[in-house]
Amino acid sequence: MQLDLLPLNTVLFPGATMPLRIFEPRYLDMIQRCVAEELPIGIVLLRKGRAEGPGEVEIHEVGTIAEIISVEPADDATLNILIAGRRRFHVQRLIQRRPRLIADVVEPPRTEPPDYAPPAPFEQLRERFAGYHPLLLAATGQWTRHLALPKDPEALTELIGAALQIDNRERQILLEQSSPASLARLELTIIRRELPALRRARADREERHSN
Repeated sequence: MQLDLLPLNTVLFPGATMPLRIFEPRYLDMIQRCVAEELPIGIVLLRKGRAEGPGEVEIHEVGTIAEIISVEPADDATLNILIAGRRRFHVQRLIQRRPRLIADVVEPPRTEPPDYAPPAPFEQLRERFAGYHPLLLAATGQWTRHLALPKDPEALTELIGAALQIDNRERQILLEQSSPASLARLELTIIRRELPALRRARADREERHSN
């Protein structure tokens, strides 16, 4: 399939939503056409270059097909849109670079490796994330709130991938995993790594508030 690409400095996971402000004429035209024809767009992480302006860019080959949920025109002729990630895609080839990127893409299969033996660590991931999330909220000064975790393993790993506070390099690595099990294992590794720092941050915050 052909897909209009929107290169960004962030990663969108399937199942996650993202608000965007569209102001460049080439992307305004793209959004208006995609809305009129009920077409999705492709969100890709920039590897090199800037999302804005005429310069050349390099992109990562794995991105997320996104549905345009809402469009709100602003008084300055820009658009405020809300998109929702649906499925991963892999860029086979770029068929247009200017004025914007258009690519032939395929949806990679989400399959377990041949040596995969259940059970995958989904329950362990669920438990660890249930401890990670309130620590993250406390460490960043946000209100503690309950986050309902889906029972479906793939939906669980997608939600956690979007929620982890990590840099775009690691987020892209998560997005490129070929199966929910491999994604779950990487997420567990990240959570184990981040928990001590989050515990220290919460303790420091509590100590400052008690003085």
